[in-house]
Amino acid sequence: MLPGSQFWPLEAVVHVKFDRVRCHTQARDIFHLEVDIGVDEVIAENAENVEKYKSGKTQLVGFFVGQVMKLTKGKANPALVNELLKNKLG
Repeated sequence: MLPGSQFWPLEAVVHVKFDRVRCHTQARDIFHLEVDIGVDEVIAENAENVEKYKSGKTQLVGFFVGQVMKLTKGKANPALVNELLKNKLG
């Protein structure tokens, strides 16, 4: 057992790695939520283009992806943005 700890050395390593994985997963989930909110914002701010998209101008998805990428300063995964947009736009 490590001095001042309740863990044996190997348990301490596993515990630290698990905490890092959990933190990484939480950060990824938070960022995914931020991207999702960004998609909602872009849709709300572009009602006219949403109607055009729904009436058949599906190439506008590129415009929406670009707006979300701009909003996230290029940090969002374009494939994720594309997937979220297609789900939300129908």
